Amino acid sequence: SVDAEGHVWRSDGVHGFQGRIADRRPIRPAEIARGSRLLHDRAGHLWVGTGGQGLWRVSQRADRRVVVEQSTVTTGLLGNGVMSVYEDRDGNGWAGTLDGLNRLTRFGATPVQGLGLVSGLEVSPQGIWVMTAESLRLFPRGGSIDGPVVAHHGEVRAIHADEKGRL
Repeated sequence: SVDAEGHVWRSDGVHGFQGRIADRRPIRPAEIARGSRLLHDRAGHLWVGTGGQGLWRVSQRADRRVVVEQSTVTTGLLGNGVMSVYEDRDGNGWAGTLDGLNRLTRFGATPVQGLGLVSGLEVSPQGIWVMTAESLRLFPRGGSIDGPVVAHHGEVRAIHADEKGRL
């Protein structure tokens, strides 16, 4: 993932989370995880979805030290396996886990239970489209997260909304 200053951050299945490539500074062992998704938000944080250590918010201090804040099931995340992360136009973060969907706001996290494995998220003018192992669901813009519209039953592997909102 590339941050606002053009620096590349990386994570891979062999070495785990590497931090900024140019720094070549070691990451503490507690911070080494298999990051499956990386997202830089508009506030300058890097979000790392891991395969079993929850969701991380990574920032870099003025002394270039990397700081990792971790969210897991013990702090309200629905699952420790985070398969997708997304930031919507309102600045809310979304984390799709093996056990459901979390909406992250500056006021806290709101779990959406009963979805199962959430493998992808896409924003359109209609709302947030959520790919699960069994369906494609729409959480309408301005609507309740308690009652999604089921748009498709069966396996969905990829989704994308174009500039007109067509899926």
